[in-house]
Amino acid sequence: MATRHTYRAAAGAALVIAIVASAAICQADEYTVFGTISTAGEEAVAGAEVSVSGIGLVTITDERGDYEVNGVPAGSTCTVRPAHPAYTFEPASRTITIASGDEWVDFTATAVASAEGRLASIGGVSTLATSKATQRVTYPDAAGITWSLTSNYTITWQGFVNAQVRIQLWKGGSLERVITSGTPNDGSFVWQVPGDVAAGSDYRIRVSEDGWPWTPDFSNNYFSIAGGNRKVTYPSASGIAWTTGVGYTITWENFTCPEVRIQLWKGGSLERTISTGTTNDGSFPWTVAGDVAAGNDYRIRVSERTSPWTPDFSNNYFSITGGNPKVTYPSASGITWTTEVEYTVTWENFASPEVRIQLWKDGSLERTISTGATNDGSFPWTVPGDVAAGSDYMIRVSEKASPWTPDFSNNYFSIAGGGDGGVTRRAVCVGVSDYVGTSSDLSFCDDDAVDFGNALAAFSDWDAANIEVIVDRQATAANIWAALNAMSAASDANDQCVFFFSGHGGWGSDRAPIDEADGKDEYLCESDFANNIYDDELGDWVADLPTNNVFIVLCACFSGGAIKSEDSVKSVSPADGGSSGFVEEINAAIADKTRGLHDVDDAGAGMVLAACDDHETCQESYVLQHDVFNHYVLQAMAGAGDANFDNIITGEEIYAYATPLATAYNGGQHAQIYDANPGSAFVLGTLSP
Repeated sequence: MATRHTYRAAAGAALVIAIVASAAICQADEYTVFGTISTAGEEAVAGAEVSVSGIGLVTITDERGDYEVNGVPAGSTCTVRPAHPAYTFEPASRTITIASGDEWVDFTATAVASAEGRLASIGGVSTLATSKATQRVTYPDAAGITWSLTSNYTITWQGFVNAQVRIQLWKGGSLERVITSGTPNDGSFVWQVPGDVAAGSDYRIRVSEDGWPWTPDFSNNYFSIAGGNRKVTYPSASGIAWTTGVGYTITWENFTCPEVRIQLWKGGSLERTISTGTTNDGSFPWTVAGDVAAGNDYRIRVSERTSPWTPDFSNNYFSITGGNPKVTYPSASGITWTTEVEYTVTWENFASPEVRIQLWKDGSLERTISTGATNDGSFPWTVPGDVAAGSDYMIRVSEKASPWTPDFSNNYFSIAGGGDGGVTRRAVCVGVSDYVGTSSDLSFCDDDAVDFGNALAAFSDWDAANIEVIVDRQATAANIWAALNAMSAASDANDQCVFFFSGHGGWGSDRAPIDEADGKDEYLCESDFANNIYDDELGDWVADLPTNNVFIVLCACFSGGAIKSEDSVKSVSPADGGSSGFVEEINAAIADKTRGLHDVDDAGAGMVLAACDDHETCQESYVLQHDVFNHYVLQAMAGAGDANFDNIITGEEIYAYATPLATAYNGGQHAQIYDANPGSAFVLGTLSP
């Protein structure tokens, strides 16, 4: 057996290239000044205040004597100065210039004596002795305290000896603001929390002597400051409307983390992320992207970027409109509808909750299809049998409420009757063994197409004149499409259309319209790989067929992925599930004709057989002289598949016969089936007597 070459992309096809870009190395905007303060005997000096002039940054040495000052701008010249009431320092300060890196600055501390005898030496370590109680903040001090914005609280302390004290609010390890630079040391101070203090759970109060000795103390535990419920403040009111291409400022309040995530939701689903992390400053400007679909069910969601998550949505839905309201189907030229068949009218960029849909003929209203359809962009409609045949029809969609803003189909379309009553069977059979060049050639695909066409011609109800076979270098995209379109034009609602393909298959990134759940579009490789035939294009072809009696056989790599859209696969071997693909497009196309964008269980839209699963390659066999699956398909068509001996060969019988035999021959190949009408047999042909 020979394994077919498979291509993920080819010349003329959509080529997916993953590029990993290395982050550019660039100079930092800010640096850190850090160091250690200790005595000549290398005893750590804790509680020393270290300031960096010019930028207002200050920190305190820890029990090891270490300090760290972050956020010093690059290129700045500043003075680093330590301070402690019980020590002098050598040098008293250091002036440094931040050039291209962090700076390490150490100081040596020398204990000083106090005229009041407050400085004593214990075990060689300098410490402050006082007859007063230990200096400490007494409120807020316990765990679990929460303050609210604009409310009054009484800060209390004890054990400080100077006439006045300084009180500060710290957040994390940084000074947030000075509450008072000097207040009488009477043990209490009433403070109203300003409304502009950011909500957070890492606040502390620091009280220190206002002068020498310095002796600061922090709250023993962090406390919280809350600013009401987190909420999106714009857009939040009712009646707001945005327009694509226009900028708006999203606003919020009371979120506590440094950054927030901003998302656009439509209905109950995420439409897109506007920002994965923006500074939590309460506002973010955003220009509505041009590809955002019009709708009246949008909301903004803002959430903490880190735990706690605490998201909030806009209080009300708002609308987004983009460009001119327009009918999108039927709108192209050359469209034909048939009476008693269902089609899906589609539109975009209307803003009202409901729209009015009408059928016009030659400039006059023929009938109203819906006086008020939900403005969700699509509406299924079965063309009544009493609609007169004609080629001058248009659909008009308009807002149900002001502004009226109607739009017509861009082109006239035709409405035809239901056919002549007789069934004519037509087929296009394509097989490509001889591809451009030699590295991609196959062996038996041309024979597959010829023999499949002969098998159809052997049926008593088929006419060989209605079977077109295209092989090898003649199987260009232009020739294939010409044959398919000619078959479509010659058929009516009662006829049967068959398409067979054997050759290379592949997949590429989902092309517009972006509609694949797995992000892939499958394609069939034409002879020169220049214009491969994508599932979207096949879906369009099915949409234009005047009949739902369609039978398709795909003997190409990855073809199983073409018939695994959700709720579409009626019988799958070995298991349900997988990617979406060609049948997704067929479903959408048939939906335009039959039931709208719904399930197609009873659509009567025919059958698709695929030679392998979505992750498998097809194989052709030198022993069988065919694609493995097609070999057994041909046997079934010749009569071996007639399970009930009624001389009628159905698609279900072909699949039931060929699938287990193909898998037994090649364990890596599992045929798949799409059957839109599993409750009834799909008749392909009648065996000759």
